[in-house]
Amino acid sequence: MKQDIIRVYHGSIFAVNNPEIRPVTRPLDFGVGFYVTTLQDQAEHWAQKKAEKINKTPIVSVYDLNLSELKRDLNVKEL
Repeated sequence: MKQDIIRVYHGSIFAVNNPEIRPVTRPLDFGVGFYVTTLQDQAEHWAQKKAEKINKTPIVSVYDLNLSELKRDLNVKEL
């Protein structure tokens, strides 16, 4: 069976070593989840935008994901 490994990025104001899906207090575009992108520039832009609001340092966390495993274990939204 082929393993579909992709690299994804998460832009924030802190490093996320172990992503968790937590309840949120505000509505998100696609509901509860941990948001990533395959576009490094997009993650960097998002991190910069968040950091500028509160005078923090932008950080982009990088992950290599096995899509086959994720799709088996989670609800995955792909655009």
